Parts: sequence; structure tokens; C-alpha cells
Amino acid sequence: MIFLDNVEYDTLVRSLCYPNNTVRLDRDTLLFIPTTDEITFYNITNRLKGTSNFKVKSPKGLYIPKMGTYKVGATNVRYINEKINDDLKIATKNGFALSSTMPGTLKDFNTIVNNTKLATLINNKPYTPGNILTKWKALFTSISPLTHKYKYIVFTPDNTLVKLATPTSILSKDYLNQNLYLNFMYCFIYKYDEFMTLLEEEGYNVIFTDYKLTFKFDISESRQRKKEEVIKLLFSNLRRMQLGITLNEETDEENEILNFYDKALQKGIDKLDSISAKKNTKTGGLTTDDSNESTSIDKEVNDIITSNDKAIVKAKKVNEIIEKSTKKELTLPPRLEKIRKRQEVIKNRNLTDILSKLEKTADYVLEDKLTKTTADQFNKFSIADMDIAYESISKKDKIEIGESFNSNSVPLYMTNFNEKEDIVSKDTKSNLVQYTFESPYNSNERHTFTMRVPTLRDGKFLHMNGSDKVMIRQKMAKPIIRLKDNVAFTSYYNKMFINPTAGNLTKRTAIIKKFIRHLRKNNTSTVLSKWCNFTPAYSKARSNNLYGPEVLEISRYITSIIYDENTFLNLDNKTNLIAKVDSAEYYVRTHDDVIECRILDDVIETDIITVFKAVIDKINDPVFESFYTFIKEKPSTNIVYSKCTLMNQNIPLLLVALHSCDENLLLILDRLKTDYDLEYTIKPITQDKKEKFTDDRLDTDRFEFSDFVLDVKYNGVANRSLLVYLHTLDLSSYDSLNLTGLVESCLDSSNLIMYMDNFRDLFIDPITFNVMNDLGIPSDYTGALIYCNYLLFNYDRSMSDISLKNERMPSNAEIIQGISYKVMADAYVKFANRKRRGSTKATFSVEKDAVINYLNVLPNVEESSKINPVQHVDKTLTISNKGISGINNKRSNVLEKRMWDKSFYGIMSDVSPYNESTGVTKHLSVNPNITDIRGYFKSLGPDEVTPDQLMSVSEALGTFSQKHDSSPRTAMGMQQFNHLMGVQGAEPSLVTYGMDESLSQLDTDFCHKMEQDGEIISVNDRFIKVKYVDGKESLFAIDEIERNAAKAFFIPNKMKINSKLNIKEGVKLKKDDIIAYNENVYKEVGDDVVFMSGPIVNVALANTKYSYEDAILVSEVLADKLSAKTLKRIAIKIHPKNKIVYAIDNLSNIKAGDFVFKYSEDTGSEYMNDLYDLNALDDFLLKTKKSSYNGTIKDIYVYHKLSQAEEETMDITVKNFFNKIHKLYQMKYDTNKLEQNIPKYEVNRIVEHVTKFTDNRKNKVNGDTVDKGEILIEYFIEVEQNFSIGDKLTVGNTALKGVVSKVIDIDQRPIGVETKRPIDAILSPYSPLSRMIYSLLLNGLLTASMQEFNKNIKKLVDK
Repeated sequence: MIFLDNVEYDTLVRSLCYPNNTVRLDRDTLLFIPTTDEITFYNITNRLKGTSNFKVKSPKGLYIPKMGTYKVGATNVRYINEKINDDLKIATKNGFALSSTMPGTLKDFNTIVNNTKLATLINNKPYTPGNILTKWKALFTSISPLTHKYKYIVFTPDNTLVKLATPTSILSKDYLNQNLYLNFMYCFIYKYDEFMTLLEEEGYNVIFTDYKLTFKFDISESRQRKKEEVIKLLFSNLRRMQLGITLNEETDEENEILNFYDKALQKGIDKLDSISAKKNTKTGGLTTDDSNESTSIDKEVNDIITSNDKAIVKAKKVNEIIEKSTKKELTLPPRLEKIRKRQEVIKNRNLTDILSKLEKTADYVLEDKLTKTTADQFNKFSIADMDIAYESISKKDKIEIGESFNSNSVPLYMTNFNEKEDIVSKDTKSNLVQYTFESPYNSNERHTFTMRVPTLRDGKFLHMNGSDKVMIRQKMAKPIIRLKDNVAFTSYYNKMFINPTAGNLTKRTAIIKKFIRHLRKNNTSTVLSKWCNFTPAYSKARSNNLYGPEVLEISRYITSIIYDENTFLNLDNKTNLIAKVDSAEYYVRTHDDVIECRILDDVIETDIITVFKAVIDKINDPVFESFYTFIKEKPSTNIVYSKCTLMNQNIPLLLVALHSCDENLLLILDRLKTDYDLEYTIKPITQDKKEKFTDDRLDTDRFEFSDFVLDVKYNGVANRSLLVYLHTLDLSSYDSLNLTGLVESCLDSSNLIMYMDNFRDLFIDPITFNVMNDLGIPSDYTGALIYCNYLLFNYDRSMSDISLKNERMPSNAEIIQGISYKVMADAYVKFANRKRRGSTKATFSVEKDAVINYLNVLPNVEESSKINPVQHVDKTLTISNKGISGINNKRSNVLEKRMWDKSFYGIMSDVSPYNESTGVTKHLSVNPNITDIRGYFKSLGPDEVTPDQLMSVSEALGTFSQKHDSSPRTAMGMQQFNHLMGVQGAEPSLVTYGMDESLSQLDTDFCHKMEQDGEIISVNDRFIKVKYVDGKESLFAIDEIERNAAKAFFIPNKMKINSKLNIKEGVKLKKDDIIAYNENVYKEVGDDVVFMSGPIVNVALANTKYSYEDAILVSEVLADKLSAKTLKRIAIKIHPKNKIVYAIDNLSNIKAGDFVFKYSEDTGSEYMNDLYDLNALDDFLLKTKKSSYNGTIKDIYVYHKLSQAEEETMDITVKNFFNKIHKLYQMKYDTNKLEQNIPKYEVNRIVEHVTKFTDNRKNKVNGDTVDKGEILIEYFIEVEQNFSIGDKLTVGNTALKGVVSKVIDIDQRPIGVETKRPIDAILSPYSPLSRMIYSLLLNGLLTASMQEFNKNIKKLVDK
């Protein structure tokens, strides 16, 4: 596939092409087709959607101007389309889903403009050369409400009607011509500057296409060139296109276009009359010469008839071959129609609302989330609600996943679908998704299964198996991409890589390589250096991306052959001019191997052999004589072919493609002919003789079958590399192109055939299918394989492997659906393989927790560590290539995979973690330029990005670091923010970019917000319960425990009620209102809830023994401000038969050394248990747990996995302890009331303190497992953690980290000599300088200035 914006300005494209390589090919493009005839208009649109090589992807929209007033000629014209309703109906019948007179309805979908009625109206108005441009201005004005990024005027043979060979074909009176094409070209020739300015201002480029050849006339590029050069180039391309009847410069100026047609028609009639006169055979009507001529004519006629008879026989034979090759329709079982109708009912029932929503939201478009803060930047977040947006329409993908099994080789039809929230599970937030499938062949074959499919908590976290997990965002490869060494074909099902074998790229390159080897072997470097430079030019040529595959391949072996300045071949040029011989210049194309020979105004298409020959002919030296010998020899047969790897075996891609289309070669040939310019001919072998094969032997091949031959002209390296493998096969037994049994005969494994069956059936999942359609690449398996082959040789070589043009970032919610498909497909493989082996009892079933189990082992799914909101938010905006179908092997992360790429601008921060993950894990910017739920990246230029599109969250909190600190230190500073502890003396920063004000809007764990408008229905010291307008109830914990999984420690997350809101029962709140926030990391400042990283104190830079290197001296004041509360966990594991002798069962103070828990183990005998009073046993005979800390018991949790029998027979002391803990929270917080209408997993996560696990797996709680028959008891003790010697801190929101060397008393603090400010910290003056952290100084100076400013303002106010 070729994009016209990627090819050279003067290039004529002969292959399948699209106008622009947009993020989604169905967006941003507008086509204006100038014509006054509506039938012509729809003929053109149908061709563009059908057989045309030039295509526009999914042109949903058709815009019809309804009314307007336009300045036309010397008058104003009022236009009203009175038949607009009829026109809209016609548009709908012609396949335009969005036909409208309102631009807002069309949004940015690809749209074609139908203004034929307006064009007819203004075309009939009188014009002069001076006002002719008003015609085009009026047409452009009628379209101006549409705001598409790319706008094109399109000319095809249907609306040009004539072919203009030269500029003189356009007459000086053509401003009066009713043909809009001629009128357009008149303006171009006679009003060049004014017209080009008009086109540029309106934003139009022009596309000329004859449906095979396409040329994009770029207005902006043309404006950079001389008028004469532009005109010459345009007509050079127009001459080579079939745009209509040729209109030459000899035409009489006074003749109108209709006279031209009349003249051509009369000329044809005269010729027919002449032939008729010669064949008049009446008596006396002929002379002797006439008679001889008549005999000659009769003989010629007889020869033609004989020839025609043979042609008819031949045509019949070819038709028989094609009929044999055509796939016969299968007989469908009668019950299939019933199953299909049921499936359609299910689809309509589930998707009506979703499809309506997609239509309203412009089909997957994301909208920026704007925060309610006073910050004027860092207040937009494009992907904040990306997962929530996807989940609202995810059912569409789920239904399509079910439907995808219809067309498999062992078909199953979805006959029932049901989805509901899992309100029973206590440890996992998920939906229960149930599918029922039936066989179209057996009414008794039905398969039903239910899967637990996790959904995201707060649109961010997976809550699975009792704990929150975070999914690192995944940069997933687009379905088909070209990498440095191969083509990668990726889906949620699997990955496939396509490579070329070793050998010669083509016969032409084989000849030239052989010639170069001969030259170097048989001549000295002294002789050759006179003309030749054999230094490879490949590296430069590849990065310049100007050459086609053949020329690029040759650049591996030679740079130049130079005779003089007018005769040379040079592959080291920075332009696509590679050779010159006198006045002939040879230009290459990036996208194919055709070389254009330009001589004055003529263009001849040739190839690289001809170029070499022309240069060598001119040099005319015996050294090069061997070249003539080589081009006459039989070409090499060692030609590369494409292969792919399946089951660790290299298989020719042709065999995989054949297998995918039931071994019907005709389907592949037709696809190559339609999309990739292949030419082929089927020729029967007659009894007389085999027809001679005389075509260009270097670009053609003949394949012999039993009674016919297949002649192909490749017209491209890719076509050859796919089909050339046929030469290795014995085709003599096949009487058609239906090669049944061929693939199996070439492979020695029946398992491999089944593997290929499964790839054909399952590889392209429904999500990948939709993405492929978005990107405009073939979405059927066969077409995709052929496209992979094409991309292997034709691609943008200047694009790096890590370019975001190769990737997208699906929402995590989408990935979960992709995993659902993967586990279903894997289960289907087992079912289908059993069926193929003859089983009648095979079942299609998926384990209930298959999706959860798959997620648990993904490398990008981690336990959520919660220590502060920066770490919490930063982690959700971290991105890597790890994940399903991702790069999960550490050895794959080589240096070039870790590099920075220009495509990252506007998407990702340029700072990566300062550890082994450098370049592997990256940070998304605060507001990445991702505008689509499918996660397509839209890179920006360095001058286009805004600060919030350049910096990550943690980076944006470190002011001035980006410009004034070394890059490693900036990365380290970002890490320090992630390790920050909320302290009691924290204050808001006075110097910020705006991220401090906005962070609370992204945070969901250290700050609670309303999801929708709603009402508070319950409030106490620990919980706030709200009810939203949609009836859903939600519970917020305002005093809970957070765990840092990475360091295995716990912190209290005690929140403060927002003082701006009157929080009490019955109060109504608005969406995004902040209810409560952690007072150690947030503070109310005006209307904002602002993030705080630490206290603001006076810091001195001074050399003392306490500030040597990393050492920092701090005051007692600062130490008090840096104190924090932490939680210490005590865990006890017991069994139901153990006896609890002593246990704390209330939330109270505790001292170090106090007993927390005492119990005795079961003796194993009820008699012994009853015999002894365990309460009287000494402590050393009991199992005990003591506290090592002074503090307060914050919480007590009990988890168990006991059977009903174990619960009934558990020791009474254990049962009593369970009851006491349950009642403790019930009495204190009325938990029974809080639990109502709340999902069980939320109850367990927030409210429940006695939890029973019921599933069959081992459950994990904070690192401890709870297996069958076990009880886990947790105590959390809140302790005051004072800041002291040996503790670490960072200064100035930077990476300047130090260790406390001494804490001095408050009265020992140094005092500033001039400022009289007390100093609370002293560090070495060399620290910021040696570590290159100059932002520290800027932040310090600005903060001090603001403090002084505030102080002075306060004095003025107090006066």
C-alpha cells in the first residue's frame, strides 16, 4: 500500500494507493469531484470504492450543500437545493452511511462532496477572463464549512473526458468551456499565480487518476518551484495517463469540444465507407487490379476467420480451466439459516444502544478530560477516561468475538450471549460473560460456558484475587509492520514473522551482481578506479529512502560508475536521479523498480539493466564488455522467495497463502493482479505446439501445468518473491489452478497442517480485524499474507523499528477483551483438532478463570504499590512493549530498541527510568496526543508540542529540571517523586507548572471524587456512601490502609473532608467534586486541592563536616515536619482447632513488648484438649506474638478458607474471636448498612474484616497464602516515624538526595546574616554543581522571592 504523501513530488503511482497516511484511514480526508452530472459523480465514487487503484478508505460521508449566496462572475447568485431530500436518499442508496447537509454530522469522517447542482447553476453564468476564478471560489466556499485536514480536487476519466497532452491544448477561450476540467486547466495556465494562491489558501491539492495510474499535484510544493517547471512536470504525467480523448494543440481555437468529438466520429465513418467501397463485388464494378485486391482481401478475411475460430477454441479452453479453478459453493445445512437469524437477534438486542453511542461519539473518538482547577496548563488529559470509554462499548467486541467462530473450518454459531456483573465474588471485580455455541450440522451439539472477565476499578486497576493490580500500558505493534529484518504480523491470537530467503533479489540484480564480481575479479583496482567506486552505498541509500528494492539491493555492491559529468551512474545521490547519459536522465521510484528515462518532455519507463547498459555503451571500454555477455546468458534461478515461521519451521509463504484460500492459486493471482499490478495469462497447450514464450525474460516466468501454461509478468519484486516458489513444485498433474493436495504433499506433518488450519481460522481476531480496516490494510487472512509479502520489499526505510507509526496503545480494557479471545481461541483449537481427528464427543469449553489466570502471568501486570499519588498516577501512565503478543523476552531489548525516536514527540516524555529498564519502560506525557479509543498515536513536531504533551506527571512536578538539570538527574528526580512519603509538615509548592493543582483530578486512591452527580446517603468516621443519579451506589473509605507492594510496607491513608463541601447525609454533589483527600499530600488552596511534596524551609549551601558529599544537616524543626505515620503489620496463621488463649480484639493503644496474640496448637485429641486448661499454661508453652512498636492498633483483619464442616467444628475460642471482630466494626461503623447494594468485592476490599474465601485456588493476602483449612489474622499498628540520622531526603523537588548526618536543636539553628532567616538544612555547595542540578537554585530563589513578595503584600494590607 502506498500513501501519496510519502512519495516523491513528481512521481506517478501505478499501484494501490491512498491519499494520506493518517492515524486512521477513514478520517480527515475530503474529496471534491468537479462535475455537473450526478450520474458521472456516482460512477466516480463507485470506482473509487471499487476497482480503482486510487482509493479512499471507507468514505462514510457525503456532503451536499443545501443553500448559499455566492459571488459568481459579476453578480451574486442565490442557491437553494429544493430536492435535497431526494439527493440524500440517492446518496444513501449509493452506500454513503452519513449523507448530510450539516458538517457537524459528518465530523472528521472521510467525506466526498456532491455539489453537482451548484456547479450546474454557476457553470451557466457569464464569465470574463478577469472574473473566471469566482466560479472556483464559489465552489470552494460551498464546501468551506467542512474542516477536514486533507482536501483534494479529484479528476478521473469520467469527469475530464479529454486528455491534455500539452499546455497549448488549452485554448485562450476555454474560460467559457462547460467542461470543468478544461476550465480548471485554463485557470492553471492563464491565471497561474492567482489560481495557485486560491488553491493554497483553501487548502486543496489535486489528484489525477485514470484508476490505474495516480498523480498527486501538491500545491504547496509547486509554489516552491518555478512556473515553467511545474507546468512541464504536470503535463509530463498527464500525457501518460488515460484521462480521455486526446486533445492536441493543432485543434482549431474557434472549435468547441463538441466539434472535436464530431470530427473524430466523422473520421471513423469515412474510413468504414472506404473499406466498403473496396469490397463491392458487383459485375463490372472492378478492374483487374481491383479483382487482385479483392482476392487478397478475401484471403485476409479467411485468415481472420480461421484465426478467430482458433481464438474461440482457445478461449473456451481457458474458460474451462478457470471454471475448474473457481471455488464451488458449498451446500449449506438447512438449520443454518435459523441459527444465523438467532445470532442476528442476539446482536441487535445487545448492540442497539452501543452503536447509537458510537455514532454520537464519532466512532471511538476520545475527548480530552478538562480538570476543575485554576491551572492554565497541565489541565487536559486525553486518556484519563480511555478505559472507561472503551468499557462502555466493549460489548460490541464481545459479540464480534462470539460471531468470529462462524466461518471457521469447524464452524460454531453463537446462539446465546449474556453478560452481567459478578456481584458474588469477594476478591475479583469482574463481569460474568456467558456464550452458547451450536453446530450448524448437528442440532444436538451445543456448547455453553461462562468466563469471569475482569473489569477495571476506577478505570485503572485490576482488582483480582483480593488485591489491586496495575497494568502497565502496552505499546502494541500494529497488525502488520515492517521491521529491520522482517515483517511482523501480530494479533491477539499470535505472532508471525515473514522473511526472504537467501539468494538473488531478481534476475536483473543477479546479472548486475555477477557483472560486478567479474569486474573486480578480473581487473585491478587501479584500472577500475578510473570509473568505478565499489564502496557500498546501501546504508545511505536506505536511510534516504529514495530507491526501489532492486536499485537498493545493487547499492550494496557499488556506489557509482562515472565517465564524466554528463555520463554517470551514482547511487549515492540525495535525489532520485541515479544516472545520466547525455540528455537522458534516469529517475528511480521509492515504491517500485520502474526507472523513468526523461528526455526533454518525453518519459520512457525502463529498468536498471537498461540504465547500466546506457552508461556502459557511452563509456565504450573493453573492461565492461562482459556485461553484454551476462545479459544474454540464461538468468539465475536462485531467486529469493518469501517464507514465514510456523511451529519453528520455515514454510514458503506461498504455501501458507495457498492453504488459506483452499489451495486455489487463481484467487491469489487475481488478488495480485487487482492490488499489486501482476499480469498473468492462461494459455492452453494445443496439439500443434506450445505457444512460444517471448516476453521480457527478466521480469516474466512460465509455469507448466498438465494441459496449459501460466505466464506471469511480475511488475515488482514482491510478486516474484511470492510466486517464484512455484518453480520448485511439480504442477504437471494439475489441470486447473485449484491445487488440491499440494500443500500437504509439501509438508511432512499433519500437525503442521492443523496448525495452519488454526492460524487461518483464528489469527485475525475481531479487534485486530477492525484495526486493520482502520489502517486500510487487507483484513482477510489471505489478503493480509499477500500484503505482508508486499511490505517485505516496499516500505518506508527511513522509519525506525521503534517508530510509533508502527504501534498503537490499546486501552487496558481492550486488552482484556483481546485476552478473552485468546483463551477462547486456544480452547477452540483443542476442540477443532479433536473434531478433525473424528471425535464425536469433543467439547468447546473455557475455564471460568482462564482470563484471570492469563492476566496474572503477563509481565506488564504488577501488584499496585501505593505510597503517594504521584507513584499511583505515574504507574498508570507508564508504557512498554511487554504484554500479550508483545516483546516479553529481555534479550530482545537491544540498544536500538531502547533509543529515542522523533515519533515520540507529543506522546511520551523523553526521560526514561534510570535503571535496567531504561528505554524499555517509558512514561507517557501528561496529555499524550492519542485521540482514539483504539489508541492510535498521532505524533507531533518539536515545534507543535505543548508542555503537557512533552512531560510526564512526575517530570512536570520538578520545575525547571527539564532545561537546567542533566538528563540522568531528571530521570532520578522522577524516581524520587515515586518514592515520596507524605509527611505532617508538607506545604504546597510556590513554583509549579500547574501539575500540582491538577494531580488530584487524576488520583483515585489518595483523593476521592464523585463519578457522577449524586447524593450522600451515609457518613461516618471511616466511610462516605453516595448514590448516583443512575441509581448506582458507591462507597469511599476515608481512613484505610495502603500497601507498597514493592517495599512490602504499609501506610495509613487518612483523609480530610473537603471543607468547601457540606458533607452530610442528603447533600447533593456534582460530578468530579472532590469529597476527601489525604491531608499529608494534599491541601486546599482556594478552590483547588493541591499536591504537596514536602515542607518549605530555608536551606543554606555551606561547607561543614556535616554537609560533606551526600551528608545533610537538618534542624529539629525540619525533622518534626518530616515525621510521618506508618503501619506495622503483625500476621498470625492458625487452624480452626487451635485454641486462642489471648487476643486483642479492639482498636486500642499498644506498647512495645505487649502481647498481641496467644494460642495453643491442637493436640489432635478432644480428650486431651478437654483435660487441660490451656489458659493456665505458661507463655513459653504457647504460640505467641508480641508488638515491637509503640502505637495504636489501626485495624484487625481475619481471612479464612474453611469448609462448612470446619466452621461448625472450629474451636469455640476461634469462633468467638471471629464474632468479636465482626461486631467491632458493625457496632462502630454500621457496616451492615454500608454493605447494602455494594458489590461483594468492594465490600471485601473496603468494609469487610472477616473474609471467607470459597474458590479452589490458594488465596494471597499481603504476601501470605491462605490455603484450605487455614486462618490468617492481621494486626496493623500505626506508629509515629520520626525523622532522624541516617534517613534520606531530597531537596527542591529534584534528584538532589542526601543522608541526614545530624539533627540540631531549634535554638542551635544558624541565622542568615542579612536575611535573619533561620536555617533548617545545610548541604554542600558542590552538591547541585557536581550533580548538575541547577534547577534547585532557580526554585529556591523564586520561592524565596515569592515569600518576600507575600510578606510585603501582607504588610501593605495590614496597614
